[in-house]
Amino acid sequence: MGVLCSVWANGPPLLGLLLILCQYTGAQDDSVCDAQILVRRHTVLQTSPMKPLMLSCTIRWSGCDAEPTVTWCKLLSSGNCVNVNASPGGLIRQENVLKEKDQLISHLIFQHVAKHDDGLYRCEISGLEEIVSHAINVSVSDVSVAVKPTERPAAGSERGFHQDWLLYVLVSAVCVLVILTVILLCICALRAGMFTHNYML
Repeated sequence: MGVLCSVWANGPPLLGLLLILCQYTGAQDDSVCDAQILVRRHTVLQTSPMKPLMLSCTIRWSGCDAEPTVTWCKLLSSGNCVNVNASPGGLIRQENVLKEKDQLISHLIFQHVAKHDDGLYRCEISGLEEIVSHAINVSVSDVSVAVKPTERPAAGSERGFHQDWLLYVLVSAVCVLVILTVILLCICALRAGMFTHNYML
């Protein structure tokens, strides 16, 4: 747009006024502070009471004169998001780690999370324009997750297994008995044939 305005700089006074307006708009665009918060949608953090917990959000910005101010809040059922302030003794604190020139990571740290800390949390940037992140769902449960024990078979299935095993043994015994009977009959037949042959001689 600046090039277009320069082309018409020597035109009528109206075009000169347009040139000034374009330059002013360009200067305003260059000074706009653009910031964004990166938090994955539907983030859920599950934990138990008295354990440490850390929430994180990444902030990127450009065109800002100073580092954005980041705060954390807890979303209430009424829809209001109440600021989470640092508690005495450092049980709850906020740390900002500058990763790059225009990027930082803000952490909300619970030294010993409690059941009442359960809920939805957001980080936000306050300034010329308020920017809020997606909610982070913190679930604090007293029930510890245990390894599910291996299920034992029911009594009926155990009886069925024993019946199948007995049937298998019985069939095998009958087969062995039949085979032995056939072998004995063959031996007897052979001996009878030899005896008849010797008698005829």
